[in-house]
Amino acid sequence: LQLRKTVMAYNAYGRHGRHPGDPYGGRVQRRAEIKLNIDDFPPLSTVVTTQARNFVQRRPITTALWAVGLLLAATATGCTADEVARMRYEAALDKADHIIEGELRRAREGVRKAEADYYGLKGWFSCNEACQRAWKTVEREQANKNRVEGKVNAMIQSGKVEVGVWSTFAVQDVRKSFWDSWESGKEFAQRMTMWDAMFMAFSPRDRDEGLAGVVIQLVLRYLTNLTLGLGAAFVYFIVSVYGLIQSYGPSLASSLIFFFLVLISALGVLAAYIGGIWGVAGGAGYLMIRKVAEQQAMQDGRSRREHIE
Repeated sequence: LQLRKTVMAYNAYGRHGRHPGDPYGGRVQRRAEIKLNIDDFPPLSTVVTTQARNFVQRRPITTALWAVGLLLAATATGCTADEVARMRYEAALDKADHIIEGELRRAREGVRKAEADYYGLKGWFSCNEACQRAWKTVEREQANKNRVEGKVNAMIQSGKVEVGVWSTFAVQDVRKSFWDSWESGKEFAQRMTMWDAMFMAFSPRDRDEGLAGVVIQLVLRYLTNLTLGLGAAFVYFIVSVYGLIQSYGPSLASSLIFFFLVLISALGVLAAYIGGIWGVAGGAGYLMIRKVAEQQAMQDGRSRREHIE
């Protein structure tokens, strides 16, 4: 409530401290005198403890799921496959690698060569008989590449079925998929913040802000972009991870249980990270406001003592 009053008082005097009815057009700047009561701003540790306790009391199930998700994300490694299953899995991967390095590489090179020949014969708006023959070659090479890729995928999946979805191999694949999506979300936030900084540099309104104001705006925009990027990455991960789970050939019950555990683990990490960065930013702003309130309280105390004397 006190912060809302502060913002309203700031807006009443305009963006640069100018009263709306100022006849000087802002040449004489005024600053609103905002009084903050130190009693309205208890220590940050007290605020955090109180809010955390209230949240746990109001949402015990959500808190329990969040804690379980974090625990799974930190400690879950999967079940160790038996020696026979592990050997079959590794043998399937070795065969797939052999196909990738040999037959699939040649098939991809054939597609690239056929496409180069086709585009070399194709005109802007026409395709003669030689061009059409080249296009049929492209289709043949593409079909061959798809066939070899299907063989590789079938070979890998046969190895995954041997170890199962609860194995350490499946958990490692899920973790890799999650962190790859996570990094893509962070890269999105960095790119968008860079563009925001460029637009701020060319904006007259933002150039009028002081250095502290620009830094605060950039930090808030980065946090917003990071929240959006990680949220989108989380959605992409959840959509794609179900197919990854199915590649290990589990039963319907196992796939649903495993998917639910992956969901709460990913949500736990995301909520902890997003809540942590925004909590740090909010805590820093709260400490700044509380410092101002302490300074005003000290000034008021000195003024009262001087008046008494």
